[in-house]
Amino acid sequence: MGMNLPIERVIFINHEKYNGKDMVNLDEGLVKQIAGRAGRYGKYEKGFYGAISPSTLSFVRNQVLTEPTTLPTDFFLSPSPETVLSLATSINDQAFDKIINHFIRFAMSDPRFKADKWECPLAIYHATKTSLSTLPLKNQIPFLMAPGNTDNPAHVELILDGCIALLNGERVEVPETPRLNLMTLSQLEDTVTVFNLYRYLHYQFPETYPSLDFVNAKMVEINTHIEQKLTHNSGNIDFFSAGFGKRKVG
Repeated sequence: MGMNLPIERVIFINHEKYNGKDMVNLDEGLVKQIAGRAGRYGKYEKGFYGAISPSTLSFVRNQVLTEPTTLPTDFFLSPSPETVLSLATSINDQAFDKIINHFIRFAMSDPRFKADKWECPLAIYHATKTSLSTLPLKNQIPFLMAPGNTDNPAHVELILDGCIALLNGERVEVPETPRLNLMTLSQLEDTVTVFNLYRYLHYQFPETYPSLDFVNAKMVEINTHIEQKLTHNSGNIDFFSAGFGKRKVG
């Protein structure tokens, strides 16, 4: 479902993102995609993009002015949960890492195909293997497909608690957070990822992660604090004198 969000300005907080393993620079295509959101025909005839720091502004400007790269011609394959269960039967093994490694070997047998990124699910598997192994494979898969980051202890704990709770018929409560007005922008955004993980797990296991209404209300509150901090930060910077990028819309 597309979202109609006409905006005049796009502000880059930084120019890195987590790729499931490391923090890496945004590539040229992604920078253009984000910056290109600024402006809307019939509402904002010009769009502006900028950044919080001079280094990020310089990086973004260089990426926007870079010639488009050639699109990759590789086809990426990713097994569905049903395929994982089928492969488990085929190789007579319930270990998730062995199933995925078998799939990767299959995908790599044709040079046109590549296995989609499985570093994050495999990292979750190895970080929670002891608890996960107590569950049937069909119940392990939603945890392994979760939008979690094993570098974040709160993510790992939320998944581990769910494994134990699901086995014992218990419930997982929402993780406690410090007072929002005392949190930095980075801490607020990190908390959003924890609550997004809880929401995902609720839809997979609603009786184990039951507090969806509370999480949704808390997310609204957190997003309000994030907007306030972004407004405060942007108010301290003269973006136009810093060389804001512009793009014609239409």
